Amino acid sequence: MREKKAAFTLIELLVVISIIALLLAVLMPALNRAKELAKRVVCGNDLKQVGVAVGGYAGKYDGLLPNITLPAHLTTTAKQESHPYVCFRQDHETLQSSGVLLPYRFGCLYKGNLLDNPKLFYCPSNKDKGRMYSSYTKPSAPNTSNEWGTLPQEYNVTTGSNSWVRAGYEWFPVDKDSSMTTARVVIDGVTFPPPPRRLCTRYERVNPSLAYSSDVFRTRSWLSHKYGKVAGLNLMYIDGRVVFCDDQNIFRLKTWDIDPSGRSELEICAIYYGHLLELGAQ
Repeated sequence: MREKKAAFTLIELLVVISIIALLLAVLMPALNRAKELAKRVVCGNDLKQVGVAVGGYAGKYDGLLPNITLPAHLTTTAKQESHPYVCFRQDHETLQSSGVLLPYRFGCLYKGNLLDNPKLFYCPSNKDKGRMYSSYTKPSAPNTSNEWGTLPQEYNVTTGSNSWVRAGYEWFPVDKDSSMTTARVVIDGVTFPPPPRRLCTRYERVNPSLAYSSDVFRTRSWLSHKYGKVAGLNLMYIDGRVVFCDDQNIFRLKTWDIDPSGRSELEICAIYYGHLLELGAQ
């Protein structure tokens, strides 16, 4: 007569489940870190491609950087744009006579046919919807193109945000002999060094010791690349280098607690320039 096999007892089943849960608890942080490291590599490679396009733009347009507007023969005049992530705007004098949005920075690379994949302008680790590629490829108006760089987008309409197309990277090129404001800037009790009066406009004059484009670095909480308690960002230099900074001593400084949102142009520039100086000193 065949003997019956003993079934698992409740205690044995609970022990197996506990072991599986323990293994998952041990492995998940490692898997999440591996995924973030992979995204960091993709982010760095995307920035390098953007850097190559910036060099190509300068060669095509008489040494100009694509940070303020396209050359005069392609567009009308545009005012200085102090927000280092704007690619297109639909306010003040940013509409061409044809009604087409005026491009800035990364938008110039796209409209100048230097890069045909605007997804390269967005870090895959971005957490903020305002800095995601998908937020600017779904127009709210029916029967309109979903081309990147067009407005109105569903994101802008549903969130009530400014009618801008934003990039997932910052753009803040500083001239190597930049004319600075005359005094330091005090914001919320924190003193910042005198910022540049204007951003650098020519490729050969970009300060080689300071990154001119990078991951989002508005405040500590905005840093895209995080695993555990460690945060960092990719920095791109004019010589083509992309360097990852995860020096937590920098991000603990009080300047990283101050958000530039809604501030004056001078304060915005002071905050971003102060961050670049801190990152350049690593």
